[in-house]
Amino acid sequence: MTSALLSALLNLSPEVAVRVEVIPHFLQSYDTSGDWRWQDKALVVYVSDLNDERYHTLIAAHEIVEALLCAAHGISEESVTDFDVDHPELDEPGDDPRAPYHTEHMIASLVERSLAASLGVDWEAYSQAFDALPEWGEESSEEPRDLKHMVGRVIGRDK
Repeated sequence: MTSALLSALLNLSPEVAVRVEVIPHFLQSYDTSGDWRWQDKALVVYVSDLNDERYHTLIAAHEIVEALLCAAHGISEESVTDFDVDHPELDEPGDDPRAPYHTEHMIASLVERSLAASLGVDWEAYSQAFDALPEWGEESSEEPRDLKHMVGRVIGRDK
């Protein structure tokens, strides 16, 4: 499994840009705290604002790993989103073995947990932060924040 992650990371073309945006939860395209989209040759990750940069980094890392592994394994963004949207009863759709991206999601979760331990994040407090998010679709007055500088640290491209 580690070799799949390394392959995905090593095959990331230098032309591929990664952008992470921290946004109010209501701006997510569906009820999720992290979402990824391929736009041209760029991977764009949308992270719900949890008011803690460490939490944003964890979500972004999870989404980046998941997206790269899905791309490496031929799993489309649409199939991931469709499964998520079609299963609103699941707290974490990727945990379900029926998810087309289940393996990729589980690897991304391992990376997320390892990074959390390295950053000294209490996993229980992190989990509770998700419970504190407003209902999806409920507007907020918060402005989106850009985390390009953090993405550089997450994927090793300081610029």
